[in-house]
Amino acid sequence: MFYLNPVQERALRKIFCHIDGISMGSTIDALYKNGVLTRLSEARIPLSINQTADEFGARRGYFHVAMRLLACQGFIRIRVSENSGTLSMLPTPAGQRFAEKASKYKQVSSLIHLALQIDRFPDGETPLVPNLQGGLHSITPGPSGIGEIDRMITLHLQGHLVGPIMKTLCTRHFFETFGNVPEKFLPLRDFNMAPEILSIFLEILAEQGWVKREKTSVCLTTEGVIAGNASPQYFHPVSYLPLFQRVSHLLFGKGTSRLSVRPEGIETHLDREADIAFSGIVFKKSCLRPFLNIVLPIFDALPLHAQPAAVVDTGAGDGTLLIELFRAIREKTLRGKALEQYPLAMVGVEYNRIAKETCARKLRQVGLPGLTLSGDIADPAGIAEGLKSADINPLNVLHVSKSVIHNRRYVPPKNTDAAQAWNPVSRAVFTDEDGNLVPRASLEYNLIEFFQSWIPWTQRHGMVVIEAHTIDPALVSTHIGYSVVPALEATHGYSNQYLMEREAFERIAAAAGCETLANTGIGSEILAHPLLTIHYFKTPQEGFEG
Repeated sequence: MFYLNPVQERALRKIFCHIDGISMGSTIDALYKNGVLTRLSEARIPLSINQTADEFGARRGYFHVAMRLLACQGFIRIRVSENSGTLSMLPTPAGQRFAEKASKYKQVSSLIHLALQIDRFPDGETPLVPNLQGGLHSITPGPSGIGEIDRMITLHLQGHLVGPIMKTLCTRHFFETFGNVPEKFLPLRDFNMAPEILSIFLEILAEQGWVKREKTSVCLTTEGVIAGNASPQYFHPVSYLPLFQRVSHLLFGKGTSRLSVRPEGIETHLDREADIAFSGIVFKKSCLRPFLNIVLPIFDALPLHAQPAAVVDTGAGDGTLLIELFRAIREKTLRGKALEQYPLAMVGVEYNRIAKETCARKLRQVGLPGLTLSGDIADPAGIAEGLKSADINPLNVLHVSKSVIHNRRYVPPKNTDAAQAWNPVSRAVFTDEDGNLVPRASLEYNLIEFFQSWIPWTQRHGMVVIEAHTIDPALVSTHIGYSVVPALEATHGYSNQYLMEREAFERIAAAAGCETLANTGIGSEILAHPLLTIHYFKTPQEGFEG
């Protein structure tokens, strides 16, 4: 049974409510300004989600994303018609009370603008100080007697400042300096930051009960130590602030809604460097041990010459997976004792130039025997050609990936007849680049064809896949403020990524011919459903030529 002591519970609830606010604030503001929340609050019978989207001139796909976010907060209940499969919604009593207070989110746009300045100018500029002070005063909570919804709204709004501040302080090792010791006062001069900016940062964190300030020194409270250790949780939603800035246009705007991508795969809707850093942190903290438990036995198998000649990580990010895996192979396996005789290449494949450069730099820094290539998870044949060019046999490698399969670009299934006959089980929402709904059957069959495209390259050594998943919003709503699911729904839904439930993912892999040799789920303890899974897939070796 998962247990939190009162201080842990208080700290984590604030953090998750901040994250909810960053992820949902712009959605709530857009829905309120366009009259949707008023329409919902007055409804006494279920409303069709599609018809309501059309009534307000919203893009159906993104509107479904917005409704799932409301459902995660328990503001609406989403129902599925057994006959037609269409979705309807009805507000809950909490949702009706919330709609009456949703005007408070009108300041979200200015808060996001301010938050982006914090993120982009961590050293601080003097003109930023009065803006931060104004932002702080605009979200100061009301009297102590306010209700639960008021407290939640306050935390939602505060998150837009607290999130980027926590990210900035975390990257500057502010919290590490205290050594996990509460009430340990340190001089302000020990922190290499502009004094005016540091002061206002501390004022905002003191409002959360996380720091105490004396004239020339500062300490973390017990709750602040917990918050500091959890500060990387803010990286993901903060990295998507540029996307949240565009939510109103994605939902209701005229003209194209497509997210722009600069040359060499550089996105403009998120801070890719921050997202890469978050991915590496999550891998080391949550995934490394179970991942190694699955992968290391491959490098203990005899004969050694039959083992993979290379490990290829598609979507390698900052190279953390490759670095940690190579170290473990070298120190803990039979292959590690024979690397001179049987060398092992570690290959990072990246579509994004920033990620590719980051990975290459990290591999060089640790002296790893490897290289980086350009490639796309949805184009295994192209990756194979890149490996051939690097004198690596693409049939003799172990493929690994972490949270990139759901980030593939959607293309309609090639086998249209099979796709039409496919019976989908996922209840997730899938959108294309124009904000339209992607039929669940088409999306699921697209994933079947994705796995099938990898079969020629995974028959010998297989592929180990770390993948993120979504959870039923009705379940999430029973633990409001204790989950990152709303953030995942928002960041992935609005940026055309395709999270689905674990059960649907596993069913599709099996239908594609993938045999699961090992699998494990990771988190969420509170929801009792995994947000991440690790699967070791392999396909039959019929006709294999190696």
